Amino acid sequence: MKDSQTILTLSNPLTDAYKSLKDIVNSPTFPWYWHEESVVDPLDGDNFPFYGHTILTRPGHDGMLCSTSDSPFLPLANQVLKEIFEYNNVDVDMVYRINVNCTHKVGMAPSPPHCDHPFDHTNLVMYLSHFDLGETIVYDEDGDRHIHTPNEDDIVLFKGIHNIEQPALGCRRIVLVATFS
Repeated sequence: MKDSQTILTLSNPLTDAYKSLKDIVNSPTFPWYWHEESVVDPLDGDNFPFYGHTILTRPGHDGMLCSTSDSPFLPLANQVLKEIFEYNNVDVDMVYRINVNCTHKVGMAPSPPHCDHPFDHTNLVMYLSHFDLGETIVYDEDGDRHIHTPNEDDIVLFKGIHNIEQPALGCRRIVLVATFS
């Protein structure tokens, strides 16, 4: 990803693996886990709670030097990411983290601006549900905001500091987030 492209939209090949993962995540039996705060070490702003499902933990979690599997859905998520990266000719050396997040409106404020890791990486966000509002905001080197207004099945890449707006009342903003280099 070139630094001049703040938010890059990828094509979604809508493969069978993607559709299967999306169906599982949106099912009433998908295991969600409550988190009191949306961001660890926020740069600024208020945190809000969310439901998450960690598929691949970030390096450094629980003292681990490496990412670790934390879900039976890792093989399927890996397949989906491989298909998307291959379809879009994105070179990947290492995936550091995969998480599925579900946010609901709990106030007015966006999540705090933050960077997912203290090392160089790219973020991928896959929008797995329909919702209103819930924009992704990425800040460039000058602090200017770049906004992606998502549609279901969109996939975007970006680097650096970012945050999200909360979805509209009554909506679930379900996304898969992966970080990689």
